[in-house]
Amino acid sequence: MQAKQLSNDALVENLELLVQKERELTAEIVEHIAEVERRRLYLKEGKKNLFQYLTEKFGYSNGPAQRRIDAARLLLDAPELRENLEKGEINLSQVAVLASGFRQVESSKEQKKELLEQAKGLSVEKTQELVAQTLDIQPIQFDKVKHQGDGTKRIEFTVSEEAWRKFERLKEVLSHVYPGGGWQDVLLYAAEEVLKKKDPMREKKVSVPLARASASTAQAAQSNASAQYQVVVGKKANRAEVRRTVFQRDQCCQWKDPRTGKICGSRFQLEEDHIISRSKNGKDTLENLQINAVRLVRLLGISGVKRENVRACSEMHA
Repeated sequence: MQAKQLSNDALVENLELLVQKERELTAEIVEHIAEVERRRLYLKEGKKNLFQYLTEKFGYSNGPAQRRIDAARLLLDAPELRENLEKGEINLSQVAVLASGFRQVESSKEQKKELLEQAKGLSVEKTQELVAQTLDIQPIQFDKVKHQGDGTKRIEFTVSEEAWRKFERLKEVLSHVYPGGGWQDVLLYAAEEVLKKKDPMREKKVSVPLARASASTAQAAQSNASAQYQVVVGKKANRAEVRRTVFQRDQCCQWKDPRTGKICGSRFQLEEDHIISRSKNGKDTLENLQINAVRLVRLLGISGVKRENVRACSEMHA
């Protein structure tokens, strides 16, 4: 009888039976794979290893093939794994986590059996924590951005337990806004909220003309400066307005390398800076203000280093 024709109760009952059969069949397949490897039968098929044998002969995709190989190899050291799989106490994703840990840290049969017993009934996440703690696997500090062909970016990074709790809480708070939202939705929402409040380039526009939107238009701004940018910061109330104007005009670090004449262009940790310092009677005018990277501003301001002796600003972000 087709699933569509079953009553609700019958559908659930059938599904439970099928899932149990699947578990039993998976355990049996794992046992067969273990024996195939022990006899090295994949060589008779012209395959160089068990992975190639499963993917090419039986059509397994890479992930499922590797998980079954991991289970088959663990089964040799811990025969009780078959019963664990049949009962649903352990799943193949957990086995993959255990196997990964055993590859990183050499473990005895007794240790493998003990970890297998402790992992029963745990989620994959809890299994990962168990393996890392028990085998004393040090956290991987990772921060990587991969640029993909369609213009998207793949981001991988390591966060602390505290940061993870905050990310999880953020997802919970936004669950009404993004009920099925992934991390991209949640983090994008948070980023938008922060940028609305903190990004000086997003604050309200002012009537002062903008001439320097990027490094490529900096020279045009300088040619028009004397007529357009003679705005003096007099009262404190005007300070924020001038700051907004400078940020909206420059958009990036305007420090120019004296060797190449190229503008830095960094958008990281930007601050206002005086082209001619106050100690040399430089004015608080838009003509004399520009955006520079914080580390450059501090190097010039605190250390008293001459601008002409500072190497390319990009080196300071390394």
